[in-house]
Amino acid sequence: MHNLVEDNNNAHAPIAPGGYASAGPVGTGMTVAGGRNDTVMENTFRGNAAWGALFVPFPDSDKPYPGVTCAGSGGHEVAGFGCVYDPQGDRMVGNTFSGNGYWKNPSNGDYGQVTLFAHEPQNCFAANIAPDGSAPANLEKTQPRCGPLTTASNSGGALLAQVECDTGFGSCPAAGTGGGAGYPKPSPSAVVIHPLPTNLESMSNPCKGVPANAWCKGGRPI
Repeated sequence: MHNLVEDNNNAHAPIAPGGYASAGPVGTGMTVAGGRNDTVMENTFRGNAAWGALFVPFPDSDKPYPGVTCAGSGGHEVAGFGCVYDPQGDRMVGNTFSGNGYWKNPSNGDYGQVTLFAHEPQNCFAANIAPDGSAPANLEKTQPRCGPLTTASNSGGALLAQVECDTGFGSCPAAGTGGGAGYPKPSPSAVVIHPLPTNLESMSNPCKGVPANAWCKGGRPI
């Protein structure tokens, strides 16, 4: 809420190799991967060359906690990817987008959504100013309300293949099959990872001003 998210286009940014953060799609302002009941509200996304914001599945290949199963935690086993979690019940409302998606690959634009499985709580989109559009198109018209169970998966048209290309999780579409794709790749040269600061102040109330959801009610944590 109330963030400026801009110019996230550097494929050579110093991210620790091998971690989940290093697998994020280059040129994307914010990626909500497998998130549930998250609210993205009243932010400004600008100058992100691939997408301003994305809601995508999260492939979890880590060893589960004792007694926890993939299906029991709401995931789906997918060969080669581990336990995959779709984004569910997330809300994107009142955000302003400008100048995103200028790499002009198919589906590049302001925001997008990929869900791989049906019968899950629907994400919702409302009151966003998004001149460069969404993938799939017209998300605000087709998914204006959070909560109803979905009836089918939704690859976002060209979006799924483009995200797989950008992240390296899949091959890139050829020029004659969906318009092709072009995204910068990280340099193999080493970078310096500086230690995190230790004197940052935490949020006193993360639910303040946030619409009621599974974690917050009346502006307070449930």
